[in-house]
Amino acid sequence: MNQFNGSIPSHIGAYLENARFLSLSRNNLSGAIPDSICTPYLQVLDLSKNPLSSVIPPHLTRNSSSLSALDLAENHLEGKLPAEWGNITKIHTLKLNGNHLRGVIPSSISEG
Repeated sequence: MNQFNGSIPSHIGAYLENARFLSLSRNNLSGAIPDSICTPYLQVLDLSKNPLSSVIPPHLTRNSSSLSALDLAENHLEGKLPAEWGNITKIHTLKLNGNHLRGVIPSSISEG
């Protein structure tokens, strides 16, 4: 287990252009999830088990046409799931448990 702390840099996506897998789970990362973290080639993003807070960014999956697994479980995320998640048609694993989310699951998520 690492012991990274602080927030995820807002420009992290610039350094992940060709990354396929990113796991920053089980750290002490706080604050918001930057929109830029998902890049076109990213297939797996695991940010679970951190004290990340705020809402899930609506455009988190905007540039992530290859994303097949997204794990945001056991954080402090709140609010509703973004309706803009219609472009995550290749997603096979979506873990959001252990947060403070509310509302309905957008129908676009189940239309893959």
